[in-house]
Amino acid sequence: MPTISKIPTVIFTHNKEDLDKTKIENEHDVYSLIRPIFPDARLEVVDDAGYASVRYDIVLDEYGMVIEVKCTRENMTERKLREELGSDSFHYEADHLFLFIFDKVKLIKNPDAFEEAFRREKHGFDKELETIIIREITF
Repeated sequence: MPTISKIPTVIFTHNKEDLDKTKIENEHDVYSLIRPIFPDARLEVVDDAGYASVRYDIVLDEYGMVIEVKCTRENMTERKLREELGSDSFHYEADHLFLFIFDKVKLIKNPDAFEEAFRREKHGFDKELETIIIREITF
C-alpha cells in the first residue's frame, strides 16, 4: 500500500519573472499546478457517501489518495476552515487524504499546530491524513 511519502517528488526551478506570473487566487489555480505532476488525476469527482454526496477535489486512483484543496479568503474564519476540514476528514473515503491549504490571507494563527491537529496515521484512523499549509512568498 503506497504512502504519502512515496508520491513522486518534483523539483521546480523558476526565476523571479516566472514566479511573478504564477498567481493563486482559488482552488482551481492549485489544480492547474498539480495537473502536470499527476496527469491522470481526476478533478472534482462527485461520489455518494451514503447519507449525502461528497465532492473530492483531486483523486489519484493509482495511490488511493484524495487531495482536498482549500484557499483561505478574507471572509473565512479559522474555525470555519477547521469545521470544513473536519467534515472532509470524516466523510471522504480514501486510504490517504492529503489536505493542501493555501493560506493566502494568513488566516491560520499557528500553522505548525494546525498541521499537527490534522495529521493521522492509518493504523489509528480509517485513513492516513496529512496536511500542508502554504503561504504566499514575496521576493
